[in-house]
Amino acid sequence: MASSPPSPDHADLHFGNDDGDGAVIRGSPEPIGGRAILQARLGDQWLCSLTDARHPTLDEASRNTFKRDLRPWLRYLEAHACAQPTAATVKAFIDEQAGRYRTNTVNNRLEAVMRFYRWCAKRGCYPNIAVGLYRDSARVAILPDIIHQADVARKVLAMLPAKTLIDLRNRVIIGLIGSGLETIAVHRACVGDIDLDNGRCRYAPRGHSQKDAELVLAGEVLDVVRRFLAARSAAGPCPPDAPLVTPINGKPVSLSTLSMRLLVRRIADQIGIGNGRLTSTALRCAATGALVSRIGIDQAAQALACNRSNLRRLARRLTPVHADPARNPSS
Repeated sequence: MASSPPSPDHADLHFGNDDGDGAVIRGSPEPIGGRAILQARLGDQWLCSLTDARHPTLDEASRNTFKRDLRPWLRYLEAHACAQPTAATVKAFIDEQAGRYRTNTVNNRLEAVMRFYRWCAKRGCYPNIAVGLYRDSARVAILPDIIHQADVARKVLAMLPAKTLIDLRNRVIIGLIGSGLETIAVHRACVGDIDLDNGRCRYAPRGHSQKDAELVLAGEVLDVVRRFLAARSAAGPCPPDAPLVTPINGKPVSLSTLSMRLLVRRIADQIGIGNGRLTSTALRCAATGALVSRIGIDQAAQALACNRSNLRRLARRLTPVHADPARNPSS
């Protein structure tokens, strides 16, 4: 008779559910770690390693992102009772994910799995079973009607209403993302981060715990921000440490990144552009692509406080995931 799986200890219950709400799977009869306990423990060790001195700029939000994107892989192993996954297991997981989720989501989860097993291989605790998978280098015409135009954000702003304070707030979100900022940077932005005199926005790039970067805002975007702040100041106190964009209910908290992403999709549907495919990532792709075309990849990387590889990876974020036999010696 087959032996029962080892009972997971507290360290194996660190991973929540796929909804990303942080709820720990404790009530399930087979929590993560019951049938894939080695992978769960290694995953927990990898995430703990991201907090050490070798990752001084990796903030809590980035670690939570890796934790969120590794979780579906561990749940997949648990569901298939796979304690010793192989490259074929990773490929099967990606194929299953591609049939259920957006390409960008699949790519993010693949990125977490790739980083995880690279770490495992360096420590010698498990082979790198994701070595043959990568983000496809071919570009995809996400928005064939406007994506290749240098003034995508300006075209979107020209179609948006500017009657209410919420309208003005929405224009700020579109303007900042269309300037190349990530939603997490907009989420963290405070009123005092905007320098209206010099036309600059101070922000924290992904992975940075401090707001140590500045972005020069185009004239149209600066006007959008200036008009919003003027209307907001007229409506009530607007201290420098107040969040720049807040929910409709008026609570003094930053609008969530999920709300921003949904907002961009809803705006695109309302004004009839993008064929339902204008996302915050696509808008940022267009902005960074236009910036690279205008000033070159080196200066664009400096302007956005990121490295060249990040800009190249951004251009590939929405492309399909597949295995390249030429990159996998075992195939």
